[in-house]
Amino acid sequence: MIYFLQCNGENGPIKIGYSTNADTLTTRMEDFSTGNPYPLRLLGTITHASEMDEHALQRRFASLRLRGEWFNGDYRLKAYIRQACARERAGVPPIRQDWVRPNSYDAAYDAALKREGLLK
Repeated sequence: MIYFLQCNGENGPIKIGYSTNADTLTTRMEDFSTGNPYPLRLLGTITHASEMDEHALQRRFASLRLRGEWFNGDYRLKAYIRQACARERAGVPPIRQDWVRPNSYDAAYDAALKREGLLK
């Protein structure tokens, strides 16, 4: 499963990680909390995803990478997480081509977010 963790509040960095199951995710969150002075929040998960899917998603948001698996808490990443987690809750499989879209996708994505009032 792919998971999204955010630290240091709503605008803090977001970790895009992979775990084999919910039990190991719980352990990972405890480990990250021990070495982190800021509270961690699980933003959501994509259950039916592989480690290769995680890497594709990290490449998709490479321009936001801070270090390792941590990314800037940018509106585009947060909007993607909201959409992916809504699909997960609805039982709809992830759209894997969204994970590898070229950078030209960002302009179209921004336009869609503006139309929905999620971006000014």
